[in-house]
Amino acid sequence: MGLGEPCASSEACEVGLACDTDATSTCIALPGDGAPCFQGTLCAPGLACAMDFGDCAPLPGDGEACGFGAMGPTMCEDGLGCLAGTCGALPGEGAECTTDSRCAGELGCDFTANGSFCVTKKAAGGECQNDLVCQDGLHCDFSVGVCAADYALGEGCSAGNECGPTATCMPGDGGGFVCAALPGVGESCAFECDANLVCAAQPDNAVCVPSICQEL
Repeated sequence: MGLGEPCASSEACEVGLACDTDATSTCIALPGDGAPCFQGTLCAPGLACAMDFGDCAPLPGDGEACGFGAMGPTMCEDGLGCLAGTCGALPGEGAECTTDSRCAGELGCDFTANGSFCVTKKAAGGECQNDLVCQDGLHCDFSVGVCAADYALGEGCSAGNECGPTATCMPGDGGGFVCAALPGVGESCAFECDANLVCAAQPDNAVCVPSICQEL
């Protein structure tokens, strides 16, 4: 939805807009630099909500406190990550992952009982707890806890992660769920959409719309 159009949630509004559910129930522009954050966390693209003042400000740099965004206090300048509340270089192998489970280079974030740590991504058959630690073309088969090859389009799926990053698990024509290409803007969706889109409920179904939560 564009500026001034009716909405039920911010997910239905275009990038840079949010739904003013407390007043007009229309899409409004997110606040700019120096303005109070919308709903305490949201700002225009390229900005973050400062944790100390509650106003929108440029994305924090190295050594500065992480800023708030739609996904929580994880916002930093491009190329940096939030670690223990402070922006810094993305962590290397063996170091703790960022707050939003990112690592430097081609490393993956491994979830363990003692915390989340950056590791070299694993080949087929390697132990896993999430897809982030599996090499490209692989996913974590949760039924056995190992990395396995992504399914092809049209193959049956159940857990939802078997289809890889460019596809999703959707209801098939003959019943059940199958791997299908990620739907684009305005297309019907069940769970996921193409890059920078979210699956948003509409009055009669769910469709893919631009996300205000895209990574900056």
